[in-house]
Amino acid sequence: MPKALDSYDYIRPPHLSEDQVRGLWNTLADANALLHEIVLLRQKNPSSALISAMISARAPDGSAIGPGAVVRHSLSLIGAGYDTTATLLAHLVLHFTRNPD
Repeated sequence: MPKALDSYDYIRPPHLSEDQVRGLWNTLADANALLHEIVLLRQKNPSSALISAMISARAPDGSAIGPGAVVRHSLSLIGAGYDTTATLLAHLVLHFTRNPD
């Protein structure tokens, strides 16, 4: 009978130890917390940076991108490869040009 699967069978590459995987998740959580602090800071003190542009962007109905979405988009930009980042930036520019307000 095969061994029952646990959560580490799904997320742990064989070349990484359980401690290494836990460390990577902690690093991601730290990055998420740092970006959340930056977003809150930029809400109070906007700049010309992309995070401020995402915070100030509005949908046609006037709704804003929430802080959590800004953090997720920022993590995507940081963690994605070149092609993904270039495509995401192109979509952001297209969105902002179609919705300048």
